[in-house]
Amino acid sequence: MESDLSADDSEKIEDDFKYSASGWPNYYRKKTEWIFYGLLALLYTLILALFIMVLNRSTSDFQTVSKKEIQDFNRTATQLSLAMDQLQSAIERKTCETGWTQFQNRCYFAGKDKCDWTAARKLCVQKGSDLVVIDNNKEQIFLTGKLSPAAFRRFWIGLHDLDVEGQWKWVDGTDYENSLKFWDEGEPNDHDEGEDCAHLWTNGLWNDVPCTYDNCYPLCEKSL
Repeated sequence: MESDLSADDSEKIEDDFKYSASGWPNYYRKKTEWIFYGLLALLYTLILALFIMVLNRSTSDFQTVSKKEIQDFNRTATQLSLAMDQLQSAIERKTCETGWTQFQNRCYFAGKDKCDWTAARKLCVQKGSDLVVIDNNKEQIFLTGKLSPAAFRRFWIGLHDLDVEGQWKWVDGTDYENSLKFWDEGEPNDHDEGEDCAHLWTNGLWNDVPCTYDNCYPLCEKSL
């Protein structure tokens, strides 16, 4: 398929994709971690201050510590503890690893080397993921706009009819018959016979080819 973009335009788009895949997640993680550790240090400081205050008071003077002071301290410590729990959850939950790009609550990885469908899936599994399963319109639009036109490549997806010809299945068990489909016009057609695996064309639509076809790149997906 002919491209309307120049080589410079293509390179810029691909650079933007790489930045979104690795730059923002790292920035977000580091910034959140600094806030988390700052609050933790503040909590320890408050606890240490109360401990020193207790040591500096005699047994009789300690009775002058008001109940309100203790309640205020406990309230502040509790609030800080809750805030740290929330920040820790954000660190663990809302960023993808370096080299992955995030969309909604999922992370995506585009392999750099061409391979057949089986090798592509093996790579994804080794990374704790699987070939991408496209189950909604927004995801299809995202992949079409972010991946295929950016590099003018074909990408393997987790769809096949290896078991029974014509009975397509997603690798994660998603119901193919009742889910959205984005086949290119006239596809799947089993044109060369044994076209049992699906990939994204450079236009983002689906096409079936033999699973041994080695001119596609892996496209992995996993949940956050």
